[in-house]
Amino acid sequence: MTVRLDFDELELTREITGNDLLPVVLAAGPRHEDEVAHRDALEGARSRLKERNLLKGEDLHPTLRDMLTSASRATGQVAVRRWAGSQMLRLCLVEHGEAHVLLVNDGEGVAMRSVTGSLGAELWRYLGDATPLKFGSINAPAEQLALALNAEPGDMARRLMALGATKVDAVSVAKAMARRGAMTEITAIRRIDGVTDRAPGGVAVYDTAFGRIMATPSTSSDGALWATLTPATPQRMGHALKSLGLE
Repeated sequence: MTVRLDFDELELTREITGNDLLPVVLAAGPRHEDEVAHRDALEGARSRLKERNLLKGEDLHPTLRDMLTSASRATGQVAVRRWAGSQMLRLCLVEHGEAHVLLVNDGEGVAMRSVTGSLGAELWRYLGDATPLKFGSINAPAEQLALALNAEPGDMARRLMALGATKVDAVSVAKAMARRGAMTEITAIRRIDGVTDRAPGGVAVYDTAFGRIMATPSTSSDGALWATLTPATPQRMGHALKSLGLE
């Protein structure tokens, strides 16, 4: 069951349930500063939820209630921000016990549905299938790799070679990154006994005209943050989430 709530409807459900800890990545807070406008908006939301049989009295539809509870009490979160041109997509995969829920901010509200199976596979499906760019993996300190990937194409290839990439791989990656159409940032959070633990680093996915690339973080024995640049595949997405402490 997929349920979509506009922001006023979502705010009303938060008041009804007291679940006010929705994932920050969704940016789904109140939309009205004026108290009168706020109350009027919530009354309109109440009517719409009743018309859709999602609210009876003060009782939410059980499936909706359970998904909201999972979102607000999540013990694990995969927060995703995807930039494509001037647009940014926000979504979150949450874990609460045995329950997993996907929530997506579409700009005017949040759509949510329960998820079964692999979080990595679900995230890959949402990003859309893509051909991986073919090149040998490049492993380097995360800060240095980030600087290389943000350089101009010619300088990027030189920087990647300095980090250990072959000339063929460095040129291939630089050529692809010069024509990237979307970039996705994936971070993970765990909350146990009220304590929030954010995984070091994050996964980056680059969609280019020549194929999909991903960068996955790791921590060396001395605590330094490294990253590995590889062709992006569904299997590697699963491994990437494991590196963040999820899956």
